[in-house]
Amino acid sequence: MVATLQNILSGLMVLGVAQGLLLGFQLFQLRARNPFGYFNLLLGVCAVTAIIAEQWFVFTDAWRNFPHIIRATSWAPFLIGPTAWLFVRSLDRPGMRAIDLVHYAPAAAALAFFIPFYLQSGEAKIAFVDGTNSIPIESSVLGVAKAASMIGYLLAVRIVLGKGFVARGDRLTGQFRRAVSLFLAFLLLLLLVFGSEHILGELPVSSDTLAAIGAAVFFYSASAIAMTQWRDFAFSLAPASTGTKPATLAGAAEAEKLLDEATALRIYEDMRARVLEAGLYREPSLKIDALAERLGLPSHYLSFVINRGAGRNVQAWLNSMRIEAAQAALLAEPKTPVLDIGLAAGFNSKASFNRAFKTETGMTPSEFRARSASQIAI
Repeated sequence: MVATLQNILSGLMVLGVAQGLLLGFQLFQLRARNPFGYFNLLLGVCAVTAIIAEQWFVFTDAWRNFPHIIRATSWAPFLIGPTAWLFVRSLDRPGMRAIDLVHYAPAAAALAFFIPFYLQSGEAKIAFVDGTNSIPIESSVLGVAKAASMIGYLLAVRIVLGKGFVARGDRLTGQFRRAVSLFLAFLLLLLLVFGSEHILGELPVSSDTLAAIGAAVFFYSASAIAMTQWRDFAFSLAPASTGTKPATLAGAAEAEKLLDEATALRIYEDMRARVLEAGLYREPSLKIDALAERLGLPSHYLSFVINRGAGRNVQAWLNSMRIEAAQAALLAEPKTPVLDIGLAAGFNSKASFNRAFKTETGMTPSEFRARSASQIAI
């Protein structure tokens, strides 16, 4: 019975490695759809594929022919939680930020910790394993740290998706939320197995092997969901702005190819709400490149979405919001000078304020205020 179970698990791990390689190739091919999110999924898939490959060598005792495989991926589980979290963040913004690198720090620290072991000879590694009669204390501590990292990050993912911070009721976030919930339940059960190993001794199937299989199933499922539901991305349908030249015809054509009408309008409404909430339109020198960077959108996508949603170019769209704000202020603050209202709304001079205001409303700001005042008096 035990032998049959071990053969089944060995076969599953081989299939898991093959599946991981296939998914990694597909994610790389589709990376332009969401570079930030797909990079993190690809990193997670590579991590779990390497982990499950190492576990197969250990599980089948083939590691003795390849001793350098031992502990080769002991640091990699620290990537599982962060890459899942950063993928979810890509649903809200596609661009990698410098602060995001902090999430990789535990994996980097764990890798640095194992470097002295990696530099040892194969014979020394075999001797280390053969001379270990119980689970080393450092392995126990690392096991707890890995579990804590994964559970902490996945709880954060589950909370964020559940509260709707990035969830929009679409299939991608709904399916990803369910996958996270199932993996969390699996991790809690795995902790019981991990504890049993320390109390009862070696089990027929180690917690490391079960963890590798469970992590692979989770990440492969997450990748499949992301690849099949990619149209549900909000701010992550193209490469993030990296200071490259904006708005070429080719870029606009690419935006139109990836964004259907409903998606473009949804992005437009979300983006307009963000601009209004942050008052970005009040910045007189705000140009398309700077606005695109602030919103986490490529310039050509920003231009395309505003044109589709408002029927205007970016500058005219910003001016329309400035004029809306100025109209409200002209009515609410009858004693405030017109120039002060124009500058507060985001215009850099009275001339530009008057010109844009008249283009939008057919009258100057002073005429608008006077006409509104006379209508109120009547």
